[in-house]
Parts: sequence; C-alpha cells; structure tokens
Amino acid sequence: MDTRLSSMSIFTVTIVVMVTILSRHVTAIHLDVTRLSKEINTLADSGLGVRVMQDYFNTLAFDETTIEGKKVIESLQGSLEVKLRLRVSALKRLQESVEESFNQEEKQAEFEYCCDVTSGLEYDSKFGKEIDKSRACVRVAKDNHEDNPRSILSENVINTMKDNYKRIPSLKWQSFGDERGIFTIYPAMQRPSCSDFDNRIRPWYVETATPEPKNLVIVLQKSASMSKRIDGDKTLMKVAIEATITVLDTMNPSDRIGVIAFSDEAETLRGSVGDKEEDYLNCFSQQLAKATPANIRDLKQFIHSLTGRGGTSYVKALKKAFNLLGACSNLDDDMTEREQVILFLADGKVKQEDKMKIMETVRMNNEDMENKVVILTVGVGEEDEESSFLEDLAKQNFERYGVEEANTTIGHIKPGDYTRVADSEHLRYTMARYYNFFSHTEKLGKETVFSVPYQPATGIGLMTTVALPVKYNGELKGVVGIDITLHDLLADITYFKESDTSYAFIYEVNTKAEGRTLLHPLLPAPVNVKDDPVFVHVTALERESEFREIVFLNSSRQKSGNATFASKRSMPRGNSIKEGVFVTSVESSYYWEKVEGSPYVVCFVQAKNGKQLSLKQNTVLEKGFQYHRTDLVKPPTSCNHFNRYASTAQSAVKFAPNAFKDPANYLESEEDADIVLEYADYMNEETGNGANKHFKEGIKATVTATAKVDELWLNDDTGYEDFTLFRYIGTANGVFREFPCVRMNKLYDPTSRPWYARSKINMDVLTLSAPYRAASVQTEVITISKAITHSVHMNLKTTDEVIAVMGMDFTLKYFYNLLTRVYEECGEDSYVCFVMDISGYLVVHKDFYDSKGNSNVEELHITEREPSIAKDLISERILRKRTCLNFQKIKDQNYYVTDTQNWKNVNKLNNDEPCKRYQLTHVPDTNVFLGVIDISQRSTICKAEFICPCFPEKCLTTEGGGNECQCPCWSQTDYDHCNDTFSLESDDAPSCTPPSPSLSPVTDEPDSYESLHVCFQANCGSQLSESDCYALISCTWTDAGKCVATVIVDSSGQNMTTVVIIVIVIVVILVVMTLIVVVIVIALKRTRSNSAIQFYVSRHTPDVVRPQYQTKPAHEMTDICGTPSAPPKPESIYTEAVDLTPQLPRQNTYQRQIETTQIPEQQQQQQQQQQQETTIN
Repeated sequence: MDTRLSSMSIFTVTIVVMVTILSRHVTAIHLDVTRLSKEINTLADSGLGVRVMQDYFNTLAFDETTIEGKKVIESLQGSLEVKLRLRVSALKRLQESVEESFNQEEKQAEFEYCCDVTSGLEYDSKFGKEIDKSRACVRVAKDNHEDNPRSILSENVINTMKDNYKRIPSLKWQSFGDERGIFTIYPAMQRPSCSDFDNRIRPWYVETATPEPKNLVIVLQKSASMSKRIDGDKTLMKVAIEATITVLDTMNPSDRIGVIAFSDEAETLRGSVGDKEEDYLNCFSQQLAKATPANIRDLKQFIHSLTGRGGTSYVKALKKAFNLLGACSNLDDDMTEREQVILFLADGKVKQEDKMKIMETVRMNNEDMENKVVILTVGVGEEDEESSFLEDLAKQNFERYGVEEANTTIGHIKPGDYTRVADSEHLRYTMARYYNFFSHTEKLGKETVFSVPYQPATGIGLMTTVALPVKYNGELKGVVGIDITLHDLLADITYFKESDTSYAFIYEVNTKAEGRTLLHPLLPAPVNVKDDPVFVHVTALERESEFREIVFLNSSRQKSGNATFASKRSMPRGNSIKEGVFVTSVESSYYWEKVEGSPYVVCFVQAKNGKQLSLKQNTVLEKGFQYHRTDLVKPPTSCNHFNRYASTAQSAVKFAPNAFKDPANYLESEEDADIVLEYADYMNEETGNGANKHFKEGIKATVTATAKVDELWLNDDTGYEDFTLFRYIGTANGVFREFPCVRMNKLYDPTSRPWYARSKINMDVLTLSAPYRAASVQTEVITISKAITHSVHMNLKTTDEVIAVMGMDFTLKYFYNLLTRVYEECGEDSYVCFVMDISGYLVVHKDFYDSKGNSNVEELHITEREPSIAKDLISERILRKRTCLNFQKIKDQNYYVTDTQNWKNVNKLNNDEPCKRYQLTHVPDTNVFLGVIDISQRSTICKAEFICPCFPEKCLTTEGGGNECQCPCWSQTDYDHCNDTFSLESDDAPSCTPPSPSLSPVTDEPDSYESLHVCFQANCGSQLSESDCYALISCTWTDAGKCVATVIVDSSGQNMTTVVIIVIVIVVILVVMTLIVVVIVIALKRTRSNSAIQFYVSRHTPDVVRPQYQTKPAHEMTDICGTPSAPPKPESIYTEAVDLTPQLPRQNTYQRQIETTQIPEQQQQQQQQQQQETTIN
C-alpha cells in the first residue's frame, strides 16, 4: 500500500512539474549556430570563392620594403610646391599684364558679355561645363550704371591668360574683377544672366582687398515701421534682411561677426532655455563669433526668421553692440590691428527727444573702447529730412545734439560712412561699399592671398583662389585671381596610400587661420564635399600633446622636422555613420615640411619601421583585359543586367584614383577609346617592358593576380547567380573587379566602401551587412565579404595586412529562406528568429516582410525592432554604447558595439518575464549573432512598456555609455561655436571617420540594352510560393499569386512586363474560347466513343499550349514524390490537365528536373491533317 502511495505521489509530482513547465513554456529549443556558420561559409566559398582566392594569394610572391618617411615627405612636399609655384607664377604674370593696361595707352580689347556667348563652346570636364578657350568674356554687376560697361583690359591681358593655359594645361579659371563690378574671366563661358554676379562681394575679392581681419556687429531694425513696402511687394524688413545676408556673404573665418535685431528690445541668436542641444547658440548673445561657414549658416537662419513688429530702441541696440565688441577685447591677440565696426541698418525714424540719449550712449561706450569703434549707417527706404540723424550717427557728431565732444586724449574718433538703400535693385552694390571703408591701399602687400576654400557655382569641387591686388596711382583697381580645385592641388596627398598604417595631411601656419586643416583622413576628401566646408584645427584631429608641443609649434618656425610618439588611429567599422569607429594606438613617426611660397605644411605619418607590401608580377592575363568603360570598348558578348549594358564574358576592371600616377588628371580628364586601349596594351603586354603611362607600380601585377576570380565566377554551376546581383573584389592599391561587367562611377574606390572597411576591421571572419535597397533591382540585398590577407614582418612581430576584400550581394529573402531551412523552429508561430551584426543592426528578422513581400528594413537597429531585448542586452552590457566626434555635423555620433572575443552566449528562454525570453549566440567565424525569441506568451504590453526612443537626429539623453536604451543618434558635442574650438583631449570621444561618398550609379542609354537578352534569367514560373519567388534576384510575386520576371521599364517609362502579360492574357482567352468550342462539339457528337473524344481533344489543343510532357491517362499519373494517383472515376476524362507554365531553358538550383517528351514533327502534321478532316465532316 505504501509503495502504491509512493508511486502515486511520484506520479502526481511529475504531472505537476510537467504542467508547471508547460504553463511557463520552458522551451528546450537550442539552435546549433555551427550549422548557420557552415551555410555562410559554403556561400562564401562556393558562391564567391573566398577560400580558393586566399590559397591562391598565399602562393604569390610579394615585395616587402621599409617605408622611408623622409623620402616620402620630400616627395609630397615637392609635388605640392611645384604645383603652387607654377600657379603663383602665372598669377604674377597676369597681375603685371593687367597693371600695364593702366600704365599704357593701349587699345582696349572688346569683350563679349558672358550671357551672350552661345557659339564656339565645347564641354571640358576640367571646368565642368562648356567653354571657349579662344576668348574671354565679361560679367557686369547689376548696379553698374555706365552706358557701355566694358573691361578696361588690353588684348595683351587675354594673350597672357592664353599663354598661362598653354604652359599649365590643368589651370582653371583666370580672372580680373575691378572695383566697378566688371568681371573678366577666361576661358569664356555662357551664363544665363548678364548681371547676376558681383565680384566685389566674393570672399576672395574681399579677403584680398581688405586683408586685415575685422570685428563686425550688424545691427538691424525690426520694429513695426519696417513693415512698410517700398519696392513692389518687398518691405523695409525684407530689404534689411537681404542687405545683412549680402554682408555675411563677404565674411571669411578670420573675421568675427555678431548680429543684433532690435525693436523695443535688442535680440541676438540664442538657443532655447534649458535645451542642452541648443545651449551652444547662447555664445552669440555674449560675444562675437568667428565667421565660420557653420556660424554664418546659423546667423542667416536667425535673420530669415525676423519679422517687423514692436517699437524702436536705438539705445538698447547700440549698448548690446558695444558689449559684444568689448567682450572680444580679451580674445583677439591682434585687437590693435583689427577694425572694430558697427554696421547699423534702420529706417532713421527717431523721436527728437531720443536723439541726445542715443548720442550719449555712443560717446560713453566708444570711450570705453578707446574710440576705436567705427559706425557705418545704412538708411533703409526713401530719403527724408530725418535721414540726417543716421549720417550724424556715423560721423559721431555729438555736439549737434547737445552731447559733449569725444575725449580724444585716449584716441581720435574715426568717422564712419552713411549710405541709403532706397530699393533692392542696387542693394548688393550699396552693401559692398562697406568694405571700401577698410580697404587700406598702403596695407595691401605683395604676398599672394590663398582664399578660404569655397564651393564654386560650377560644382567641380572645393576650390581656392590664389589672388593679388592690382593698384594704380596708389589706388586699388581690382583683384586678379586664378582658381585651383583642391582635389587638383592636393591629389597626391589625398590619394597617398603606402600602407594601412600610413597617411598624410596638410594644414596652415603663420596666417590668420593658424592651424586650419585643408586635408586629413578624418575629413571628407575635397572632391566629396558638396556643401560648405567645415574647417577644423589640426590639433582637434591630432590630439596627442606631443603633436601640439613638437610638431605643430615647430612647424610654424622650422622648415622641416620629425618626431616619434604613440598616437591613436580611428578606422571605420563599416558604415561609419551607423557603425562608428575602431580605435587603436600605434607607435608613429611624424615627418613634416613647409611648402615654400604658401602657408601650407605637409605632414606624413607612418607606423614606426612601417613596411610596404606590393605584389610581384607573377603571371600574365590569359583572358585579356576588359575595362569597365564598355561604352568605349565593347566586350565580346553583351547582355541586359537589370537595365544595364553588361557582359558575362569576364569581370570588369575599374581603377580607383590612387592607382594612377596622376590622380588629378584621371579625375578631371575624360577617358576615350584610345586611352582605354592604352590601358589594355599595358595590361596585356607579357614581357614586362611595355610603356606605362598611367599606373603606379604594382597595379599591373594586381590586375593579373585578381583575374583568378574569372575562373571561379564564369564557370559557376552552383546556381548562386539566381540570388546574386554582383560579385567583386577590391584591393588596397585601388584595383576593382566586378562581375557581371558593367560601367561604374569614376570616383568609385573600393577601399572607401563599407563592405571593405567592415572586412578590414574583422579580417579573420566573414562579414554580413545589414540589408539595403539596391536601386537597380528595387529589392533588399545583403553583402557578404571577406578579407584576403598576407603576413607582414614589422617591429619584431608578424601581423596580417589586408591586401584585398571579396564581396557578393545576394537577396535578403534568400538568406531568410536559408535560415528557416536550417532551423525549422524559425518558421513556427511561437518563435521569432533574427540575425544581428556586432553593431546591433538586424541582418534579417522574421517580421521584415509584410503580406505583399514589401519591406522597410534598411539599417534597422535592434533597439527599434526589439526594444525589450535591446534593453536587456544594454543592461547586461552585452550591447555597449560608444561615441565619436563627427566634424562635419559638429556633433557626437552615438553607436553600439559588442565584444565577440570575450563573448558568452545568452540563454534566457526560461526567463520569468515573458518580454525577455530570448537566446543570443555568436555565429562562429562571422560578425553576426543568431537570436531566437519565445513569443508564445508575449502581449502588446511588451512593446508598450519597453520603448527605446528613436530620434536619430537628436538623442533624448546624452550620457555616453549609460544604460538608457535609445536608437543610434546624434548629440551635442563639447564645442565652442563662437571661438571655433573643440574641448578635446586624447582620451575624449575619438574622431569619427568621414562617411563613404554618395555616388550616383551610372545609367546606360536604353537603346544600348533593350534589345539584349537577360544576363541571368531565373526560372520564376517554377516558384510556387511568395517566399521562394522573392529569394530570386530577378523575380517578383504578383497579386494573382504568380511568380514572374522582375518588371523592366523601357526608355519611355512603359512597363514592358505589362505588355507581355497582356499578350499572354489574349492568347489564354483565345485558347479558352477554342476549348469551349471543342466542348460544344463534343456534346453534339455523343455518338462518338470515349476514345474518339480523347483523340478529338488532343487534336484540337492549340500548338501554343501543347503539353510539354507526354499525355497519360489519369490513373497512370504520379505525384511529385512518385506515388501513383488514385484511379479515375468512370465519368472522368482520360487526360491530365495541360501544364501552361512556360519552361525556361535554365532551371533553378533547387527545382527538380522534369523530363519532357516532345511530339515528333511528323506526328503533329498527321494529327493536324486528321483534325482538318474531322472539322470538314
């Protein structure tokens, strides 16, 4: 009995335990990540050929040489010095020629207006537009009132310009802008307007004409009286705003600027109270700000927001203006040399009783400034009797208003100037006059002025103008200038790549812009800057104290030098905007040299005892050389690859700018067929003695070595092309191969792309990207990539250096299908499976696709999709926050990282909290994690309670490294906008790397590919499910539940697939009608036997839908597994339904092959003859 009770007790306890387990849904699921790792490795090895290429490169011979820093810096400095010397010499010849035009009684040349230049123009890629090198043209400011405004230059000036261009073919625009607003430019170009340009307010002109920096406060009235309309629909307020903007456009970063808007009160730009994101703006209310592009942009936004309302208080406005000037007295070491100026814009309507108080305010405050402040007044609106007060204010005529004259013992009053703007037509000229007040001819030096880099209207990249003043009889007559694009000037430094551990940069010394950086790897390359540039002090980029104390300070005093110390390097972890940076410390040797005749210093940095690795010429090209410019030299075969002219004969070769001896010439010159043939002749030449006009050493050997991929990709019988968009390999020295062969963007550099950077940082593993939308196929793809490495001996140890990266783009849906095929549990309703990369971005997630197969999953972070899981990962410090400083945005970039080396798997599937039941495991040999979430007991409360704020442009919290959960976002950095300084030390947030340049895809002319066959056409019709359909790169699922080829749009925008579908529908209708007729005929001829009926039907089946396999009686049919079908019912027709699916010649890898038996042509003819006889009967 006791035994029986004991057994019952044990049974009861067991049942209770089982019920408890089931109620809590404790899951025994365990996903073996080695299976996914194996699949990913198979994809990389079979589809891409990673293992074969690594083994192949291991057999190749390399040269390993020590980098000699001194020789490198001498070469870089010498190249830049030659470029500058040539252009400065050309500038001085132009200056002398212009001055001779004033000194001699020569016949003036006749110049055509640029707006009238319509003939003789030819496109020139160096200028980015159509030009005429045989002549110059003029542009005249709108306010020039001369009857026949023409350039005063002689024909000899134009001859000098032409001669300069012949001597230096890479020269850009040459010009002379005179003080009347007449601008002569060579070569001639066409402009839409004759009066849309005024050289006198261009920064390069103002910087040359007024070389000394100035402190300027612009005070503009915004009271209700400014709402009066004077110029059509424009109000006085609008005119004042335009006038202020005009002045701001003349400023350069060496100036200091402030803006005050006044009515009853004086208002300055400032942030919202208590808003940390906008606290930085408050400095504008306390002092003048450096006139950097960022500060000018903020001030313009403030000015555009102003409206006319309220009363008028000149006193409060002037007090505020003097306060801002006074606050800079301890900021400017050169204050004695700076002009202190108030530019006062108002309508001049002042009460008589207020005038004395206004003058007292000016006298008292200027006395505190030692009478150094100059007041320039601008009356807005029509002249009247009250305008005289603004003139007296400019002259500081105190006595007229009963105010004691100024105390001149501390300094003499410098009277200002008064002018009036009656309409907006002459606004630019009137406002440009203010700089004449500061143009001191005696201070105009003979030193060449290098203007602040700016964006030209032609859009050919950042540009600087080297300029010199032109004087005659002691007066300024104008400014001559020669434009230089920075990517031309600095190309040798921009594209310098000796090794992964070396780089070069350039900055200014001994100027008003001391320390301004023109070029650095942590800043975008000049050719990639599309907006106004952000100028960064070099010590914010090179933060080590040794750099500041040894390199920077000595470079302003010494011609050259070197130093060695440990420095930190920032490298992108992939997409630098999303994935942040990897920081490492390197024992570095710095070498620097000044560039004679300029303010520039070139600096070269290398790892101590750094090595350079280069391939030896190992083999020759067996299949020849195919350049990507298929529009210039056609490949042997061609096809249509998603509306691109393409070829599958071999991979296409593209060279990055750093592969060329002269990167600037490559970027600025148009390639033609002759040049491409020169490339091919050199690459195909087998003796090694062929002429090499274009490429750096080692490029030919790299082209030859990478040709190995054609053996893998051209002979691929794995079927991966059904899921793949492109396969490619890029090398460290700038060689890029892509298959299929298509034309690429000229600026494309594989080493700057996220897939390359991601594999470079994770060189030992396969890397997967987050999905992104491929424009050519309008579907999401994932990139798999892997680094090819070689061992380098350096500093008594061996390190692996990345010499190439291989990559492949395949569909997101294919990867999800692979995931669910490997793990059946991922397809169950109780679980959500996902794959996450080491930055927290989801590579794939069960919920990515809606019922239509559409998606919105690009760069989706786990904090957004699975906030409850993300919160737990952050609290457990598995997902860790990091920040880096983005100099372009002047903000901190917040991102996430995980540590795979010290990883411990997470298994919380048995968690008591239903919102946190998950498992996360690192997939070996990859950069991703496999996650599974138990959602069997999840409710909507999980997403309601666990929310991670997702406001990318503005973090809600800014505590770096905290446990709060929010999506990757931007936060305010510690930056003093007014003084243009970062409060940085070496251990602060590292510098972000610049983002990969956004490159527009090359589009081919439709007539080049429309008539071509598709390069790879998957068997779309054989896919029976939406999931399988979308896995194929060239297929799409229709509303009718069919898998069809992806829509192709022709040049007129018409849907070609729709046309095809319409044709098919018409054919099907005709077939159905024929079948109906057949059925009617059958019904009318009941007397015929069943065998006759069967014969009749087979004869009347149209050829277009004739079965592609032999017809059998239904009882002889088998299903897909080979199982015989059930016997037919007596009334059944003894034929199987006709298969209407078109059979494409190439089958899907996973599609079973169906053997078909075609009806012999003789049998078909016999049946057709019998059918005709029956119809007659």
